[in-house]
Amino acid sequence: MVVVRDWTRAWWNFQRSKYEIVSSDAVREELEQGDQTNQKAKIALLQETRTLPLVPGVWEIVAVYLAHKLMPREVTGDALHLA
Repeated sequence: MVVVRDWTRAWWNFQRSKYEIVSSDAVREELEQGDQTNQKAKIALLQETRTLPLVPGVWEIVAVYLAHKLMPREVTGDALHLA
């Protein structure tokens, strides 16, 4: 896991200027839950990103993922992130 973390940090520091980095309220909500390691630092990274709006079509996609058991049942979890 440390290798993956280090690779992600390297990318974030050196490649992000080539891309428009976006996120969603779903990511922010997930990061704000519980007591995670480096939680405040993780949330701070989102300050530098544009938040994409949740358009109605996203919820239709989430419903399909859940109906076909393609993603875990937790609506605010992986299905919403993927949609």
